Amino acid sequence: MKTGKLNQLIQIEALITSIDSPGGIVKDWVPVGEMEWASVVKQTPGANSEQLYSGQLRSVSVYKVVIRFHENLSPATHRILWDNKILDIVGVDPGTNRSETILICEEGLTNG
Repeated sequence: MKTGKLNQLIQIEALITSIDSPGGIVKDWVPVGEMEWASVVKQTPGANSEQLYSGQLRSVSVYKVVIRFHENLSPATHRILWDNKILDIVGVDPGTNRSETILICEEGLTNG
């Protein structure tokens, strides 16, 4: 991976679940490490789609995010903050030589 391609600052966040005093479940997103450089590319114009989420149709944009190699990133527990957007990770590919991790992300599917 060429370093010059990593020209966008992103923040990886992890979902933390805890129990509050009345016994309810509290979910919160917290930063994982420092902001880091990434390549963020919106996929082809046809990559915008509409999906049914909680009974409502929502417009979804698909992004390919390339970062330096990370282990243990999971669509269920991680997301990306980029350019005032929340990108939900829907796919993780560790790459062929473990020098980079490729994330397929969607914007607009959830409220965070």
